[in-house]
Amino acid sequence: MTAEVTREVDLEVEVVAGVCRAATSSVGGRRSDVDVVVDPLDTTLWVHLPTPAVPPAVAGLRARGLDAAGVNDHRVHVTGWEVRLLRWRLGVLLAGIDTLTAYSDLTGDLVGYHQHRRAAGGEPVEAWAVLADVEAALRAATPLPHPPPPVEDLDGLLELVTAAEDAHERLIGAHLDCAEQHLTASTGLRQDDRTA
Repeated sequence: MTAEVTREVDLEVEVVAGVCRAATSSVGGRRSDVDVVVDPLDTTLWVHLPTPAVPPAVAGLRARGLDAAGVNDHRVHVTGWEVRLLRWRLGVLLAGIDTLTAYSDLTGDLVGYHQHRRAAGGEPVEAWAVLADVEAALRAATPLPHPPPPVEDLDGLLELVTAAEDAHERLIGAHLDCAEQHLTASTGLRQDDRTA
């Protein structure tokens, strides 16, 4: 196995394991129930995980640009990066970047919504909980994808996706900083004011 193939397989194992552990946790399973194995014949990946975690794991892997299919109710077979799925992911990321850039002033409205929702539910309004709600909303938003650049080269697409993911994360961080400032200004609460 060449060094480049080994690097790519290691990257895929890391991504696949993370997505499958998150899917397992989302259905109430233990993250340690996930086992990723590299097939020595063709370097594809086989993932053993609890049966209820298979559908969300396959959906999560495909959303990341990996070709994956559920097999025998408790296994997922990952054959590698797929150009079509990576282009779709890049389009979603670019649309998310545009949305976060264009509507940065709406972060205060999102903070107010979650703050009032928690207060109306009778819960104590804690800054960290409101910020967690805002972050979850920002991450859950999936805009309609933009047409991605006409790149068919797998390495080029992976680089573009990585750069777009970094930009998206930076924008979410900036929105969370803005949300914390808005929350502090409106209530005097800071994220550090956590109660035990």
